[in-house]
Amino acid sequence: MELNWSTFILEIINFLVLVWILKRFLYRPVLEAIEARKNRIAQEKQQIDALKEETERLNRETQNKKNLWEEEKEQRHHALIEEIAAERESLMEQLHTELEQERRRQENLDRARRAEINRKMEAQALRQGGRFVSRLLERLACPELEARQIELLMEELHRLPPEKARTIQTAMEEDGGDIKVFSGFTIPGETREQLSEILQQVAGPARVSFHKDESLLSGVSVHVGYWVLEANLKDEMKFFMDIVDDEH
Repeated sequence: MELNWSTFILEIINFLVLVWILKRFLYRPVLEAIEARKNRIAQEKQQIDALKEETERLNRETQNKKNLWEEEKEQRHHALIEEIAAERESLMEQLHTELEQERRRQENLDRARRAEINRKMEAQALRQGGRFVSRLLERLACPELEARQIELLMEELHRLPPEKARTIQTAMEEDGGDIKVFSGFTIPGETREQLSEILQQVAGPARVSFHKDESLLSGVSVHVGYWVLEANLKDEMKFFMDIVDDEH
């Protein structure tokens, strides 16, 4: 077969025109599309990488926050345990103090009760003793005992301090009147004279009158103005019973 150069050249020209047309209208858009896709893929990859980095950052922040929360929770847990222990210790100390105070209060109450019981027993014993002494003194009341009481009174008047004697004299001067002597029994004449003499020496010149008062039981009650000297069983018993009442 004989080669037709004109046809061959036309085929080459057609091929070149086709290549140019393809490159011009098909290959370049495909390359541009491929490039655009590559760029889009690259952008998407950058976005994915950025999103991944953001996710990792968020994960790290979340983990850090979780770790911090765990640490804070642990610290709060320990703080709560310590606070509970301190509060328990405080409550135990308070309870111990209250129990100690209650124990002391009970001890004080017990001591007070025992003291009250002892006081009542002592008061009862004193009252019984007082009644016994009163009955005993009533039985002992006699002229002989009264004579001894008057004798002791005269001894006391002899030893009377000067300031006490001045008090009696002042009472006699201000009140005036007689010196009155009351006795449980009738005082013998000689004893009356001795007692009158001593009273006049102490109180000053005055008439001394004697009166019987059986309520005195035994002894005398001397009235010099507003001044009174008691030396009798009645007042002794009254003094004793007053002590008993004071103790009660």
